Amino acid sequence: IASYLQDSESFDLSDDFLEDLLCAGIKGEEKLSIVKLMDLSTLINFPERAGLVGSILNSGDAEFSGIDAGVARSLIVNSDPISTQISLFNKYHATMSDDEVWGTLKALPKPYCEIKIGYYSPRLDNTSENVELVEWLKLREFISSWRTSFSSDYIKVNLYRK
Repeated sequence: IASYLQDSESFDLSDDFLEDLLCAGIKGEEKLSIVKLMDLSTLINFPERAGLVGSILNSGDAEFSGIDAGVARSLIVNSDPISTQISLFNKYHATMSDDEVWGTLKALPKPYCEIKIGYYSPRLDNTSENVELVEWLKLREFISSWRTSFSSDYIKVNLYRK
């Protein structure tokens, strides 16, 4: 792996092969380096690969160019567990238009898909990822407000009515 990463241009390896390398039990830093060599724009067509890459990107602090709204949505929707999905959403929401954010929220499991215009108040677990989520949702005016419960077990999300 180290030899390949030092001179990757000498090898003509497909993203399919690089995906196999990612599953081969290599170190985290090497996985990030391999992801940098992949054509991330193709992740939209490969949900399993997007989930794999999403978990790797979530565990690393590296900045990646070439992650547009479509790629970000694919990473978010196809990753597991939900904490990874929300962490990736927090990381890449700025690449998305308002319509793309709404579409991504709609594609997430309950209670996240319940964040929409209406008369309901979704409740999210009180985690650092969810606090970050509601903070930027409020900043971008997707929700009217939010607050933690008296017991601090959950976050109550107040939606816009119209």
